Amino acid sequence: YAYENGVIVVAAGGQVIDVVTYPGKFSRTIGVGGVRRDRQAWFKYDRIWLDRIDVWGPADDVWRANTTLDNDIEKYRYGDGDGTSYATVHVAGAAAMWLVARGRDIEGKYSELWQRAEAFRKLVKKTHQPVMGSYKPAEGTGILDIKALIEADLPTLRKQDFRKQEAAGEIF
Repeated sequence: YAYENGVIVVAAGGQVIDVVTYPGKFSRTIGVGGVRRDRQAWFKYDRIWLDRIDVWGPADDVWRANTTLDNDIEKYRYGDGDGTSYATVHVAGAAAMWLVARGRDIEGKYSELWQRAEAFRKLVKKTHQPVMGSYKPAEGTGILDIKALIEADLPTLRKQDFRKQEAAGEIF
């Protein structure tokens, strides 16, 4: 429902096991994997699942706020966090920035709401930076490049780009 109504759903790939986890496994989401500061994959998925990762973002030693309880008093501090959830926030933020920066162009070019998500997917794949190291993500994917994403020409989309639920063998 969200996808068909123009919502760009961004989901973490997960990292507990070597498969992409739900909801990132759904074909209608923008699946996000993680990279370290050295631009290498933070977590290595089994190759069979790599097609579910559309883009990679910061997932290791991400500076973040943290709240702890000390004698029932909330304490606030900053520290490092790890996980594809942190990478997902970067990609979701990039989607929001892209929608704001290119909103009029998007509305003028695409007549169907689902095309927003597919245009975003195509652009993060087209405008990415390479993942370094010996472990390579699926061809056509790489590290989020927000500046290139926002500046890129909007892609042409066809009816075939629409992601049908049943086409991926997904259960909803």
